[in-house]
Amino acid sequence: MSKQEAKQVRTRLEEVVPRRAPFVIYLDPCGACNFKCNFCPCNISGERAAERHAVMSWELFEKIAADLDAFEGQVSVINLYGFGEPLLNPRIADMVRVLKENHCCREVRITTNASLLTEEKSWALIEAGVDLVRVSVEAISTEGYQELCGVKIDFSEIVRNIETFYRISVRGGGDK
Repeated sequence: MSKQEAKQVRTRLEEVVPRRAPFVIYLDPCGACNFKCNFCPCNISGERAAERHAVMSWELFEKIAADLDAFEGQVSVINLYGFGEPLLNPRIADMVRVLKENHCCREVRITTNASLLTEEKSWALIEAGVDLVRVSVEAISTEGYQELCGVKIDFSEIVRNIETFYRISVRGGGDK
């Protein structure tokens, strides 16, 4: 949750429209997922699955980032997620860094299942300037993940990944 969300500060649309840039843009860094959740559209439909499950190329991301300059104003939030697991994109931290350094938006957010949120990735995301990481928790046990998500994963490992990310983020990054 961002500081603005924590304070429940809402922008009254009637006070800011028409806008010179979108409030929110969703970019899907990777349409594939390392889970096979039985409720998720990522896995339910086979329609154009090969295209949908691709990792976004760096060239496409750079073009999108450059095209954001066409807006007269700043995008409020860019969400680096869609149907897939964004941490499957090996350049996810680079994406965050480019968006932040080029002032493409006010906030960069990611939603992840946290299974790949290693200490190394946590440091990289925090140092790149990510503003918010949401964790999608699908079960509260290893067995629940097996049943619901079709993966054999140690639930306590996901909890450790989240705790590690939190511990690093409280430090503010920069001090490994």
